[in-house]
Amino acid sequence: MPKESQISFGKFDNDANDLARKNLFDLSFPEAVNSSTSSIEHYQWKFAKFPAEPSSYEYIATEMTMEGSKLIGYYAALPFEYKIGDKMLRCGMVCDVMTHPESRGKGVFTGIGKYATDSLRQSGVAFVSGYPVRPEVIPGHLKVGWRIVQKMPMFAKLVSVYSVLPMSVKYLSIFVNPILNLVHSWSHIGLGSYKTQVLSPAEFFHLNDFSYFIKLWISEQSNALIKDIDFLKWRTGAPHAEYKFLTLRLNGNLVGYSLVRPTAIRGYQSLAILDISILSEHFKGSRKLHSTIYELAKALKKDLIVCISSRKWAKNYCFLSSFYLATTTVFSLIIKKLQVELPDENFYFSDMWHLFWIDSDDL
Repeated sequence: MPKESQISFGKFDNDANDLARKNLFDLSFPEAVNSSTSSIEHYQWKFAKFPAEPSSYEYIATEMTMEGSKLIGYYAALPFEYKIGDKMLRCGMVCDVMTHPESRGKGVFTGIGKYATDSLRQSGVAFVSGYPVRPEVIPGHLKVGWRIVQKMPMFAKLVSVYSVLPMSVKYLSIFVNPILNLVHSWSHIGLGSYKTQVLSPAEFFHLNDFSYFIKLWISEQSNALIKDIDFLKWRTGAPHAEYKFLTLRLNGNLVGYSLVRPTAIRGYQSLAILDISILSEHFKGSRKLHSTIYELAKALKKDLIVCISSRKWAKNYCFLSSFYLATTTVFSLIIKKLQVELPDENFYFSDMWHLFWIDSDDL
C-alpha cells in the first residue's frame, strides 16, 4: 500500500472532480460504458435530485503522484428512509463504490469504506446497506464492520422460449409458447374479485388513495423502505428508462401495487419487477397481480419476468404457485449499524426485512 501520506480521503466535489469520477466509473464498470447509466445526466438524477437533504453522500480517495492528485476511489450513499421496528431511521444505501484498477489490492477499498462510514455516522445516519452480487467485494466490507443479513436470489418466470432456444430449433416456440400460456392461466383461477390495472407513473401519481394504502402497508412491516410519492417519483425518474405501475384492488379499495421496468438481463429481453407491496390480508391476490404482469410482459414481447426478493416475501407473494423459479444469481443484503445504541435484533434478523429490487439503486 502507498505511504499513508500519499493517500487522502475527503468529500467529493463535483465541480472539481466530475470528469475524473466519470473516467473512474468507466474503468470500474466497463460493461456500462456508453450506456445511459454512465452518463452525466444519470449521475445528476441519482445523486443531485434525490428528495432529501442532503441529496447524497459522496466521498473520494486521492493519491499524490508525479503528475499531481489522482482520483483512485469513490464511495457514495443515498439517504433512504426506513421504518426499523417502531422508529423512522435514515439509511445510507451504498452504491457506485469504485477503486481504480491500478490501485486495487492496496487497501484503498477498506480505507475509503471506513472513512465514509465514519463520516456518515457523524452526519446522523443510523445504518448503511448494500446489495453486492460479486462475492469478491464482500470481504472488504466485512473488514470494516459490515454483516451479511441474508441472501436474495433472482427469481425468473419464463414468458416465451423463442430467444432461449438455439436458432436451429426456434420453430419449436410455436408449440411451447401456447403451453406456457395455458399453464400460467391456471395461476389466477378463483381470483376474479381482485381487479388489476396497468398505469403510467403520471397516472399512478394522481391516485387519491395511494398515500392511505402505503400508511397501512408500512404499519404492517417490521423493517421496510419508506416508499412515498416523492421517493417513487425520484425512483421512476431515471433517464432513458420506462416504468409501469400495477395496482391491485378489491371492492374498489387499493390493497397492493407493483412497479416494473422493461429491460435486458444478460441478453434476454425481460420485464423486471422492482417492487411488490400487498396488505397482509390480500397475499392471495398477488397471483392476480402476477397474472397481469405476465400479460404485460407478453404485450411488450419479453421473454422473462425477473425479480430480486427475499425468500420470505417470495413465499408470501405466491412466487412458486405463479411459476417463478430461483436462479443461481444471488444478491446479498449487507448492513453496518452506525449508531451503537440501536439494538442488533432490529437489524440482523432476515425475516424482519421487506426487500425487493427497489431497496437498491439497480434498475
